[in-house]
Amino acid sequence: MSLPRSLALGAVLSAVTGLAPITTAWTSPARIAEKPRARVFQTVKTAGSGWRAAACAGLEGDCVRDAALYHAPGDAPNAYYVILLSGPTLLKMSLDEDRRWRVTARWSLRDYRSTPLGVANAVADPLRLFPALYPLGPDDWAVAVLGRRSEMYSGGGANVEIADFVSLKALAASARTARPAYGGVPFSCSTMIRACFSEQDYKTSKHCHDETSGSLTIRYTPAPPGAARHGWTFLWSQIDWPQDTPRSKASREVSALKAPPEGLFDPKDAFGFCGGFGD
Repeated sequence: MSLPRSLALGAVLSAVTGLAPITTAWTSPARIAEKPRARVFQTVKTAGSGWRAAACAGLEGDCVRDAALYHAPGDAPNAYYVILLSGPTLLKMSLDEDRRWRVTARWSLRDYRSTPLGVANAVADPLRLFPALYPLGPDDWAVAVLGRRSEMYSGGGANVEIADFVSLKALAASARTARPAYGGVPFSCSTMIRACFSEQDYKTSKHCHDETSGSLTIRYTPAPPGAARHGWTFLWSQIDWPQDTPRSKASREVSALKAPPEGLFDPKDAFGFCGGFGD
């Protein structure tokens, strides 16, 4: 779509819905504090239904059903975010004094090319956005674009998620050419393998599965004066609960993940977690 036609469409939507034309140019959601920390969105359930029509204006598909409204800690009371499953897409919205909802920024990942996550015999889910903003630098935030693969089998299953942390500035410029600040990062995983096969097993075993679960935590170091990026330290927490073992005996281990050059993890490394799913 050419720029003039795009602006014309925005004008039409404004006339029909009472919305101002949407801007896709970069505007920082908020300046990052001296002590950087992730801003995990809080689900909003009491804002009425008007935001859905505003968020989905001009979009195809079942957008109304596939939209979720959030508020970010530290934002003004009338500032909101919406995540659409289609794309996926992140919107920034405001509720004006006249009770009209307005889309003020849009970051679509429809054309984003995520880090491949190749797991043999696994089913790929559509990309999704984790409801949070991550501090990249004093004036830049990232979103976590999650790729997920899963396997299901008798008495158990397994799944693994990896994250691309992508700058909102880069997405505003071009989702097609945007490259993650950190890509292929292990984000979560879980496996459950059945270990009981007879009635006697189920009667006597303290635990009838081998289970493993893991998740990512990020610690941040403020950027030095004049630097563009905060420091990120990736920590992986994993719980192993073997068969025939009480829950109280499950083991937990936390380890640091060293970021490789250019911040791009080898996705195969992620599968060494959670019992080597996908190896």
